[in-house]
Amino acid sequence: MLRELQINQLAKLIIVTIVCSGLIGSSPLSIAGAATSKVISGDTQNFREYEGFAPQMEPWEAGMVTNPMPGVFEWWYFQGQFTDGSKTQINFVTKPELDSGGPLQPSVVLGITTPNNTHLGAATNVDTSQFNAAHNTLNVTMGKSWTRGDLNTINVHVAPQNGVGADLVFKSAAPPTRFGGSGMWYLDPSLTRISATNDPMPFAKVQGNLTYGGQNHKVEGTGYFDKQWGTVALNQAYDGWYWSTGHYGNYTIDTLVWNGSAEYNHQQTQDIYLAKGNGPSKVLVESMQNVNAYTSGKSIAAPGGVNTYPEILTLQWKNGSNSATLTLTDPEVVVSRNPNTNTNASMYGYPQYLRLEGTGTLNVLWDGSNETASAPAIWEVFYTH
Repeated sequence: MLRELQINQLAKLIIVTIVCSGLIGSSPLSIAGAATSKVISGDTQNFREYEGFAPQMEPWEAGMVTNPMPGVFEWWYFQGQFTDGSKTQINFVTKPELDSGGPLQPSVVLGITTPNNTHLGAATNVDTSQFNAAHNTLNVTMGKSWTRGDLNTINVHVAPQNGVGADLVFKSAAPPTRFGGSGMWYLDPSLTRISATNDPMPFAKVQGNLTYGGQNHKVEGTGYFDKQWGTVALNQAYDGWYWSTGHYGNYTIDTLVWNGSAEYNHQQTQDIYLAKGNGPSKVLVESMQNVNAYTSGKSIAAPGGVNTYPEILTLQWKNGSNSATLTLTDPEVVVSRNPNTNTNASMYGYPQYLRLEGTGTLNVLWDGSNETASAPAIWEVFYTH
């Protein structure tokens, strides 16, 4: 469970005073007097050690790491792209993504794109009595749906809802990541308000069955699994994000750019994972720095007419002469929705989640080599308010 749920407040204040000075290169007084509008990226081994994580990710980190009380959120996200042209996205969530302040409200969301590019979806809200999640391993049950496994093999079962379901096996083909540190962004000087992520499977080989159209469809291909959790209200801390992951030629990339809210002076935070190989793979980059998002071309009106998404989105990491540039083009809306909330959520503006599909082109400049590959891509544009 999260550190702040384990350590008494007095001990934590002493630890934070000492740790902040060493982790961020500032005096305790400057940290104590800092404005809360500073996002601190936990991108170093010092932060990893502060959180008590082992040097390499352990199986328990794929399990539940919070308690589903008001003020926290957590979700498990799976993605697959298959040789028959179909795609899937599966999300096990403890609460609606913009309602961390609300009570436990588990749900399973499944999206399938068929080979003929028909988008199908199903969302199942689960009674809290039918929810169970282990803290020492990945073992999450939501009603008749579940996911179980470790950092090598994960089974996912989504019980059919409205004729749409899934039974998939994910086998790791690249090392897991915390993005070079703790995988956490700290949104206050005491390091207790956090937004966090890790990738237990940045790249996986996937096989199994998708259910749609009254039939089971055998599939095989590649996939991805990440986790997110935190103790902040996302629509108060962030304006939104750009995110994408995929396998291109000989490389796997997962990258994210968060746009901070006015409360945090619109500070951008980011992460990137880059690995080379088709399984097994070698990690080249794990970082929470040096990623930028660029938009170009037309601004396309999103469904509803309030928000837009870019015709071309470029996510680029660069460090010296090495770089990884992912360019996403030909966007088509797969999912557009206004995130639902519990009745006690503090919502404002026009939140909108967009999942897009199109073409991704990854260019990797690495130690004098230059490689480029293209593949079908999935990415997200999320306006949190």
